[in-house]
Amino acid sequence: MLWNLPLKNVCISTSFYFKEGRVCVCSCLCEDEIFYSVFDSILFFFHDDRMMFSSNLPVDNLNSSFPQLIEAYRDLVKPFTLEEQNKFFAENSKTFYRL
Repeated sequence: MLWNLPLKNVCISTSFYFKEGRVCVCSCLCEDEIFYSVFDSILFFFHDDRMMFSSNLPVDNLNSSFPQLIEAYRDLVKPFTLEEQNKFFAENSKTFYRL
């Protein structure tokens, strides 16, 4: 995919993290091939150490609820180990924001 070529240069620096949050994502969209393809590409470049969950609330509430959004991302990271899921939903954010 051409859109991901610039990511190769950005992800070289370990100071770059990727906040994964799409506007109006709901669980039905997680079945979309494009959604998974984009997520997989970002994961390839940033690995599980530099990706973190985010949301676009309150804008996301226009088409889905917060529970639907969380469920969509839980489905997306099912193949991850529990450690990788914890990094995605919590630990990477703590590291990035120095909490």
